Amino acid sequence: MNKKMKPCKSCEKAVAKSAKKCPNCGQDQRNFFTKHKILTAFLVIVVLVAVSGLAGDSDEPKAVTPETSGDETAEVEKNEVAKDEAKTEFQLGELISYKNFDLLVDNKREVAGLTDTVYTVFDITITSKKDNFQFTGSFQGETADNEVLDDTIAFVSDDLGDPVMTSFMKKLDNGQKSKGYLAFDKDFNKLEIRSNAFASDKIIVIVN
Repeated sequence: MNKKMKPCKSCEKAVAKSAKKCPNCGQDQRNFFTKHKILTAFLVIVVLVAVSGLAGDSDEPKAVTPETSGDETAEVEKNEVAKDEAKTEFQLGELISYKNFDLLVDNKREVAGLTDTVYTVFDITITSKKDNFQFTGSFQGETADNEVLDDTIAFVSDDLGDPVMTSFMKKLDNGQKSKGYLAFDKDFNKLEIRSNAFASDKIIVIVN
């Protein structure tokens, strides 16, 4: 048989090697890969990707850190803030930090000479984190016997002068501070601060 000829896959009569179909019976003479060029190309790509992936794998598994969008990051930060602001009990001198303000109660001491009573006095500092912020709330002492001391006196002058009950309620801009003092005519172990600025409406500061 001529070297340029080959037998038909069906009728076995001689057909040209370059022929796509047999001129006698019409049988397609092409192989699978020649007939399906697109599928063949796809299979080649799949094989190459698989081989490349196997070559890139190491013996130790790699930790995968998922990427987060801006919205997801903001949501995570929001949840962290909410978790921090859910705390309701603090120690004297511990910074109470919220989204819009910081509150610090410290420097417990006894002061005489205001009246004929010796007062238990605390420093109070409120720092605003936004413009036009106003802190409103009440401060009450609580003894070990759960007695509530309502007769709080708030001062704003360095020499503990005239009582001003609204000393912590003035409007502040971002970064501004309001400083004052709280005075009680009895000693106690907890300071109860109530305000709608808190997530729980009430926090406790342990002062002993």
